Amino acid sequence: SLLRSCGYNHRDMVVKVTIGVQHPDQVDIGTVAASLPRGNPKVEVVKGGLNIMDPEQEGPTVIAAAADLPEVKAVATLNAPADVTHITGHFAQKLPEIEREGAANVLLGERAFRIEKQFIDDLQRHDIPRKAADLKRALLVLHAPTDETVGIDNAGRIFEAAKHPKSFVSLDTATHLLHDRRDAEYAAQVI
Repeated sequence: SLLRSCGYNHRDMVVKVTIGVQHPDQVDIGTVAASLPRGNPKVEVVKGGLNIMDPEQEGPTVIAAAADLPEVKAVATLNAPADVTHITGHFAQKLPEIEREGAANVLLGERAFRIEKQFIDDLQRHDIPRKAADLKRALLVLHAPTDETVGIDNAGRIFEAAKHPKSFVSLDTATHLLHDRRDAEYAAQVI
């Protein structure tokens, strides 16, 4: 590796991870740090991101959002949509119920989620290609070309909008939610 060829041990490399979630106190920093394969991890958890209730799990799925934090040096997307209409289009028939009741159960990518009005409101404030263009840091776009939930054209729009440095990684035959453990492990290693 580059570090070894320069006479450094990989443990000398500082790996700073910032995670934005709604409940920072619930993140096990030790587990996050232990999951990093290289370097000396420095993990910081801040308030941010969005929670989506997932009835199949015993808690919410968290969409972490750290791209707006100035100390973030790089961003990775994984089978990400390029616009909010793609997301809300999957449950357009439930939008009136979400508006009226404040939340509704919807099916996304073969899984049931509880979507709250706050999530819809937050989505409408995002222009993903513009954010990619204004990112001013490294971007890694990972996407499965056979993803039937979020088409590969979404990755293309994000990638085209972004400035360099940027990279694109194809996830071969992976599903949207990376059901095959090997696909998830590969994506994690690349990131």
